[in-house]
Amino acid sequence: MKTKLLSYIILLFAACMCAQPMTAQPQSANGKEMMHGKKRKFDKEKFRKEQEKFIASQAHLTEKEQMAFFPVFHKMQDEERELFIAHGKLRRTEAHSDKEAKVLIKKMDNLDLQMKQLQMKYHSKFYDVLPATKVLACLKAEEQFKRQVMERMARGKRQNNKRPTHQKAK
Repeated sequence: MKTKLLSYIILLFAACMCAQPMTAQPQSANGKEMMHGKKRKFDKEKFRKEQEKFIASQAHLTEKEQMAFFPVFHKMQDEERELFIAHGKLRRTEAHSDKEAKVLIKKMDNLDLQMKQLQMKYHSKFYDVLPATKVLACLKAEEQFKRQVMERMARGKRQNNKRPTHQKAK
């Protein structure tokens, strides 16, 4: 059970990270991403189109199935993101006593339960628009897509952290 909960929490983290930029970029002093001196902003629509294309391909969704599934899927993601943001705020909150720590832990546990309940609610809605086999295929494809996004982000971060090598003068 603990392994399942830990897997769920890791999955939740990965899901929310998908709403972050696809690659890490240097940031300016005000926190805006910079690329070649220009501000860059996460393009939610571009990200969703890429995600939809990947999931539809992997799950073999017809155009009609895509039109029925993705609006519900994106609504779930939006609601998940709200819970994840709340969870993140709690994680960053300092506890100065055991009593405060217990309260924070209970609040985080409650948000974890809300997240799972939200997913269960939406999975039921998915069954209304797709057969269960395709719902499962979509969920697996979503996980695969998240892994790919995380790998791209990690590669981008590694590339940005590489320091230029200085050659010694002969």
